[in-house]
Amino acid sequence: MLARWALAGRSLAIRVTRTIQLLDLYGDDVFAAAVADVVARGLDDVGAVAMACEKHRKDRRRPVPVALVLPDHLDDADVIPHPLENYDE
Repeated sequence: MLARWALAGRSLAIRVTRTIQLLDLYGDDVFAAAVADVVARGLDDVGAVAMACEKHRKDRRRPVPVALVLPDHLDDADVIPHPLENYDE
């Protein structure tokens, strides 16, 4: 698909960014199957890849992917548990 985009003179930045987002969201196996389908059909549209990803996700009975974007000010810290007996009072 990348070669098709380049040969057609299309803007690569937006297409590559969106395609990478689909890869991150759906995972390697679903994404690879979707791209193979789209290329086999002679298409090169990112929207077609998104639709194919969703089809393959459903076929594999995987949950709906949700992109979780946390703000930069949050860090990945350990939460120290406290005694739950305090809630019994």
